[in-house]
Amino acid sequence: MSQRMDMETMDGQRETVRIGRNLLVLCFCMVLIFASSVLDGPAAQWMRDTGTDAVVRRHWLAKVVKAPGTYWCTLVVAGGLWALHRLKWQAGGLMCLSGLAALSNSVGKWVFGRARPFKLVGVMEQPAVYEPHWFIHGWRGLFEQKDLAFPSGHACTAFAAATAAAILLPKWRWAFYACAALVGAERVAENAHYVSDVVAGAALGILGMRLTAWIAAERVRKHEVRKAAELVKLGVSQANHE
Repeated sequence: MSQRMDMETMDGQRETVRIGRNLLVLCFCMVLIFASSVLDGPAAQWMRDTGTDAVVRRHWLAKVVKAPGTYWCTLVVAGGLWALHRLKWQAGGLMCLSGLAALSNSVGKWVFGRARPFKLVGVMEQPAVYEPHWFIHGWRGLFEQKDLAFPSGHACTAFAAATAAAILLPKWRWAFYACAALVGAERVAENAHYVSDVVAGAALGILGMRLTAWIAAERVRKHEVRKAAELVKLGVSQANHE
């Protein structure tokens, strides 16, 4: 009995530490988003003035670089993990779950209603960095999101998938995050997003995927504990009959 109480106390302490660490990470992400917003206007204007955005937009390599920010690419990776990873369907399933973080991104775009650089209709001074339109178009805005930027959907999807891949293949985690960072850089270079859009998308993807993975792991753990308890109960019952 005492040993069980000690284990429960240790679990509670670990849970408290985990929650505290995640809150610190959340605060850090919010500070990083606000800090990166300083670069929004200058970066967008520089891309336009130098013609970088037009060059990137027309180049075939841009489509390759931003491909990891699409969910169809995530599904391809999930299929590869299912076939090659030792966890098989569980690994593929975890990668597929990264799409949940990307779905939350659509809600963010609707709430903030921030237009892409040089895409805000009716505003002469472009880029209009600080021009949010809260809950744009009402409920219809949840489904019609043309030229909305904050947070970046490509960055969110890429970083969510990178986080899932890092959980499954931790040895290669920096390569996965580097690939996701390239997606974010392409979106800024193309003037499809402001810098803070990409930072917010990355934060949402990473935190969303970590939360999803934690929930999935907790469900598996509870299932295993319940199964073990049933086996113990069955063993005790058989011993009593003998």
